[in-house]
Amino acid sequence: MVKLKTNEFYCVQCRKVLKVPPSKIKVVKLKNGNHALRATHQGKKLVRFISNADESKMVKKYGRGRNS
Repeated sequence: MVKLKTNEFYCVQCRKVLKVPPSKIKVVKLKNGNHALRATHQGKKLVRFISNADESKMVKKYGRGRNS
């Protein structure tokens, strides 16, 4: 298992680790109450799950998405 940095996402479609610029990353709240980082890169929608404890730190760094 690869340890990803906060601006890296794993693309399931192309099976590669993609580096996304911080301006494209937002924190969203999922329907089940958990939080995730959502980004778009080269037309692909990427999601990375984060713990609820890390949510406030990530919001300060990236900002909130539309459905947070």
